[in-house]
Amino acid sequence: MSHAKNLDGNLAALDAYQAQQDKLEVTQRELEAAQVRALVETLGRVKATKPSEYTGIDLVSESLSEHALIAFRPLAEYLRNSIEGHGCLADAVDSINLAAIGRMTFDLIWPYLTDYAERNAEDYLPSVDGPERED
Repeated sequence: MSHAKNLDGNLAALDAYQAQQDKLEVTQRELEAAQVRALVETLGRVKATKPSEYTGIDLVSESLSEHALIAFRPLAEYLRNSIEGHGCLADAVDSINLAAIGRMTFDLIWPYLTDYAERNAEDYLPSVDGPERED
């Protein structure tokens, strides 16, 4: 009969261990939310508190500098084609589609920003010692 008591104790310890492991599991939703928090906090940061920390300007600048100059060729061509044939810059500016420029710029920086968010999301996950997470 003493074996049954040991088995019950082992099962209770196993249940407690499993409950703790369940708390440590990160859901996809929590991971995605942590990635958003990583970007929002970094992009909003005006001054770094430690040397390895990005500010918002650092992050955007780095995301653009990651590209070879050839990556900016479509943007330069678009601007040239939009401006060409106008007699003054005031007329030329009216022909530039800001949404198109925004899309081209977004396509350049977004892959870098998502990579940054994925690399830094762990710092923004709910704390194991913190409040219980909602499932």
